[in-house]
Amino acid sequence: MMTHNLAELVRYRLGQADEPLRAASILLREDSLRASVNRSYYAMFYAVLALLATRKEETSKHSGVIALFDRLSRGTLANSAT
Repeated sequence: MMTHNLAELVRYRLGQADEPLRAASILLREDSLRASVNRSYYAMFYAVLALLATRKEETSKHSGVIALFDRLSRGTLANSAT
């Protein structure tokens, strides 16, 4: 069960993901592929930060997010109980 503060953090991170995701969609429609991929990356980055917060894992570095997500996806993150 998530605490109130954790739920707020997850909502905040997902909110951070929303704007670049909407921008990516607009940029894709305008055939601005490189910029769309860039915004998509940031949307995923913030969404993964939200996921990691639910596992009580955090990092501010992109490399750390990638490493923790990799461990989570492989089932090797120590705090991976549902």
